[in-house]
Amino acid sequence: MEVSQLSNTSESQDHGLYLVGLLQCVVFVYLITMLFVHTQKMVILERDYPMWLNAKRVASSASPSRQDLVVIGDSRAKAGYIPNLADKKTLNLALTGQSPIEGYYLLVNYLKGHPAPKNLLLSYAPYHLTMVDVFWEMSVKYDFLDYNDYREVWETSRRLEDKTLGEKSLRWQYFFLPSKYWGSVRHAVKERRWKTNDETYQTVVSSNGHFYYGKKSGSIDLNEEAELKKFATSRLLDAYLNMLIDLAQSRDIQVFWYTMPFNHESCKNLPESFNRDYEAYLSALESRKGIKVIQKISCLPNTLFGDKSHLYLGAGANTLAILKAVFDVSATSPLS
Repeated sequence: MEVSQLSNTSESQDHGLYLVGLLQCVVFVYLITMLFVHTQKMVILERDYPMWLNAKRVASSASPSRQDLVVIGDSRAKAGYIPNLADKKTLNLALTGQSPIEGYYLLVNYLKGHPAPKNLLLSYAPYHLTMVDVFWEMSVKYDFLDYNDYREVWETSRRLEDKTLGEKSLRWQYFFLPSKYWGSVRHAVKERRWKTNDETYQTVVSSNGHFYYGKKSGSIDLNEEAELKKFATSRLLDAYLNMLIDLAQSRDIQVFWYTMPFNHESCKNLPESFNRDYEAYLSALESRKGIKVIQKISCLPNTLFGDKSHLYLGAGANTLAILKAVFDVSATSPLS
């Protein structure tokens, strides 16, 4: 009887030790996995990450050099403005999917360690004033903002009763769930992303922030606005755009707005009501804030686009048009 009880006790202890060991292994693997995905993002994440990393590092650095022009906007501005064509100090901090949310905090951080630039060019696609498409998948996943910034964004969205970011915060998932990175790890091995990402990082460093996306010899595909059909601003994005402008003007920075051109095919399919409402929004912004709107919606030949949204062959001429408008320089632009 006593021997049987001792045997059962021993088996129970062995079972308990097994469960403890298994739990320790699971916790160890989890911690190692999360440490890897949070410290090796240049190895596993997609091509956009090195561009976001570069912009964050530039904004967070310190330099006594004053820029004549800083560009903040989305990927259309990233592709459409080439700083190295200017004979002045200019910098392109536009990013894939960037909205005025990221733009505001980007300028906040930039001004902490740099003299205020003389001019700021804002360039967001109209649809990036209506919706957020990569806030969780890029801004949060790429760890672009700090904790207080994220909390402020979420609190602002709740205060404005704006659901642009969704019903609930997803930040904890990207911080604690390895499953959010499994797809990235799988593609990283297949695509050797570490090599591509290093090359992309070096490209944006040497080009002062410029990067081409599509490199086709033209595109007849419809951009997001042509498919969206209706222009209606998000209260959250409008609030952050106004905060961005106010911040710049508080530092005596001249603010310009430039809408990157659409290809002709998208223009043909853009509802007149969309164009009218968007132009009315910019006119009101110009009147209320005193910014200078250089260009609203304009159209260029399909052959100048590398894909449905981004300039390729037309980027050089587009850059000259921006420089001429901002600095009133003698630059001939073949834009038509």
